Amino acid sequence: MTEMPRSQTARNVLRQAAKTAAGGLCLAVVMGPLAGCEVDSFMDPSTLGRFEHTPTVMPILERLSSIEEEPVELVATSPIHSSDLLPEIEEYRLASGDAIVVQILDYDQAGVPSGFEVILDERGFIDIPGLRGVYAEGRTKHEVAEAVRVAVREAGRLDNAQVSVIIRSQRRQTYSVIGAVTGPGAYFMPSADFRLLDALARSGQFDQNTKSIYVIRQVPLTDQAAGRLPAPTPDARRDPARPWAQPSQDQPRRPTGENLLDLIDELSGQRGDPQPSPGVLASGTRQDRSGLIDLPGASSASHQLTPLSDSPPPIDLPDANGGWVFREGRWVRATERGLPAGHGILTQRVIEVPVDQLLAGRADVNIVVRPGDVIRFPSPQTGLVYLTGQINRPGPYGLPADGGRLTLLRAIDSAGGLSGLAIPERVDLTRVVGPGRQATIRLNLRAIGEQTQPDIFLKPDDRINVGTNFWAFPLAVIRSGFRASYGFGFLLDRNFGNDVFGAPPDSN
Repeated sequence: MTEMPRSQTARNVLRQAAKTAAGGLCLAVVMGPLAGCEVDSFMDPSTLGRFEHTPTVMPILERLSSIEEEPVELVATSPIHSSDLLPEIEEYRLASGDAIVVQILDYDQAGVPSGFEVILDERGFIDIPGLRGVYAEGRTKHEVAEAVRVAVREAGRLDNAQVSVIIRSQRRQTYSVIGAVTGPGAYFMPSADFRLLDALARSGQFDQNTKSIYVIRQVPLTDQAAGRLPAPTPDARRDPARPWAQPSQDQPRRPTGENLLDLIDELSGQRGDPQPSPGVLASGTRQDRSGLIDLPGASSASHQLTPLSDSPPPIDLPDANGGWVFREGRWVRATERGLPAGHGILTQRVIEVPVDQLLAGRADVNIVVRPGDVIRFPSPQTGLVYLTGQINRPGPYGLPADGGRLTLLRAIDSAGGLSGLAIPERVDLTRVVGPGRQATIRLNLRAIGEQTQPDIFLKPDDRINVGTNFWAFPLAVIRSGFRASYGFGFLLDRNFGNDVFGAPPDSN
């Protein structure tokens, strides 16, 4: 046999290597389009992860600015001030609804104290038999005792009565608890140094994973803003049942019939010819341009015209230099927007207190609870998010009930991960962005998994749809065609059995 020259052998080897390289290149050209333009892994494009040695930090988005508007803060929160940690010690002042006991010595019988348990009405008065109404709103118990002593002397009962006042209930000395707590309601404040941590202990169970609780504190700048009537003047004692209808020293008297029509025009915003008001002029009366009214029932022969100033008005209208409106049983000055004057004379603070620091025992966040404070425990965000598409376990999933937050990646993990046909670059998030409106945005789940784009906090009613593409199914078929076996074994054809084991025994 003739030996092949070495040069010919080298050429054959090079030719075979060229064929192999060409075949590999052709295979890469054929299989390249199968991978698609949006995947970076041929074997399994649904695999997510960063898998890098270098750590990275990436924020988590609260809002998608491309589809969601900037949230509007209705009330700005306030940090804790040093004054919030100091108690305010002052003598209690009575308020409407408080119950007190007034004891008067020698009032009904000599040497015997007479006790009267009374409640301050909505006007701030207390009623004692035999005396005119005594104004007690905003006064201390010593000031109320002095006012009762004066009322007893003016009634001619005793010149220098011995009066004592005992407070049974203090409506103003309370605070309220609302929100996600097992014991909401109003609570009595036992001391001036009553702290927020003590209020939490009274409120019952609450979610200790709550980030913050809020203390809503309002301080009225005027008595009118607080809903308190001013103290009656000496002239008002003639009719204690209607102290607000009596003239005061610093205000002009209410208008008489002479300028009543002008006041009605001013209240209604009309000028020119005066028009009768249904609340002032009875039905059936007629008014001419001279300001006189025609009384019904007068004969034509004796036609009587009576000046309007002679007929008393049936309602009380306050003097006004501007518009007035009748709200909640009383006349108040109106502004251009239709709100009562002094609408903004309440100072309000919403104090944000971190729960973890409060429960840890930090004294600089354990503020003093003031009378009238409202402590609000915010409810955790609850609801469902919906996962569909190429997910191993599609369906609705609830947001964490313990106040935790659910992100897009964590929701995918909770649903068992992506299926074999999923394309992470094709993920649609549909979110409700307003009443009757929703918006859809496409997200790159692969970039989120690689920590090159931030993750997103999910909100109730969010819908996540994981998509696929045309080449996902062929890629899955190709992946499933590559099988690997492990262990040891062999195949033996039956035609070679005699050669291995010998001929079978003779049946004869």
